[in-house]
Amino acid sequence: GGGAPEAEAGLHCKKCELFAECVGKGLSHPIWELPRLSSKRFVQLASQSLEIQGIDGDGLTPQQLRHWRAVQERGWVVDEKGLSRELGKMSVPYLYLDFESCAGVKPLFEGVRPF
Repeated sequence: GGGAPEAEAGLHCKKCELFAECVGKGLSHPIWELPRLSSKRFVQLASQSLEIQGIDGDGLTPQQLRHWRAVQERGWVVDEKGLSRELGKMSVPYLYLDFESCAGVKPLFEGVRPF
């Protein structure tokens, strides 16, 4: 014999350390990226394509459909109504202090740098 046997793509392949050299080789957005993908749905989608760009969005969950749309549109997908609803629950002014913006001069612990 010569070489490795031909691999059959399965849902389990996502966690394999050889994914990128095997069934995932050359895929920019493999269907394994879709969140909470069931084995049954994987088989259905894989029959269309292993690449998200090559599948249709029919039957995808809302979370999967959001990811699918982002890949199809090559950009961000923002749920403007949902974002507006969540921001409406907050009171103005919106305050956010990123940890990098409040780094101290004196280390928190002995023997470590302050940043």
